[in-house]
Amino acid sequence: MKLLLTAVALAALIHQCTSQRGVKCYRCCNDLSTCPNEPLDPDCGNPHYSNPDYLYSRFNWDYCVTQVFTDGYNEGTVYRDSNVGFRNTDDDCNVWDGGVSCYCHEDACNTNLCEHCLT
Repeated sequence: MKLLLTAVALAALIHQCTSQRGVKCYRCCNDLSTCPNEPLDPDCGNPHYSNPDYLYSRFNWDYCVTQVFTDGYNEGTVYRDSNVGFRNTDDDCNVWDGGVSCYCHEDACNTNLCEHCLT
C-alpha cells in the first residue's frame, strides 16, 4: 500500500511539473552591441525567422517577444526571447521611441518583425 501511495504521489508530481511547462520561444539577437548577453545569430533579423538551434523553453514563462529597434544607434537590431507577466493577448504591441515590441503565446511564435504593429 505504501508503495502504491508513493507511485501515485510521484505520478501527480510529474504531471504537475510537465503541465506547467513554459512556452518555447526563439531567443537570439543579431547585434551583440545592443544585447551583449544574448545568443548571437546574424539571421535573427529575418522576417520569417525559424532557426531551431535558437528555440528555447523556459519553465513557466508565459509568452514570446520580438523587439525591433528603429532608432538611429540600434536601428536594424532584432531581439527575440520569452518573458513572464502582463501580456494577455496574442498580437499585443508596444510601439516605443526606440522601436516596437510584439508578443505571442504559442510555441515558436516570435518569428515575425512586428509588422502588424506598424499598420
